[in-house]
Amino acid sequence: RVWSWDSTASQWSRMGQDLTGPAGFGHDVHLSANGAMLTVYERRDDDDTEDSTSIISYDWEAPTKTWVEDDSTSPVVFQSSRSPHQGTPDRIDVSVDGRVVVYTESSSDDECREPRILAC
Repeated sequence: RVWSWDSTASQWSRMGQDLTGPAGFGHDVHLSANGAMLTVYERRDDDDTEDSTSIISYDWEAPTKTWVEDDSTSPVVFQSSRSPHQGTPDRIDVSVDGRVVVYTESSSDDECREPRILAC
């Protein structure tokens, strides 16, 4: 859930619908400085399959007062078996405008983790 401060009513007001997903959805969230883009980090550790992680971006649609998944950038899915470093992102950060995501990958060895950048 996303909330914004309504200074006229002196209370918090909910922005849009509930955003839900499987276990691990919302492991980390980032909101752009203007509040118009929300990035949700979903981390899944599945015992039966490969671990996977998704980074999903939502845009705030003011006329309809809803969060809409940004189809041009979402979701970015990582699976440990496909990653060049055999890992999934373990930390993300998002630029002020919400259009650049920086992440580091976890690694099974002691190799240095270089930051990766996704830009849209």
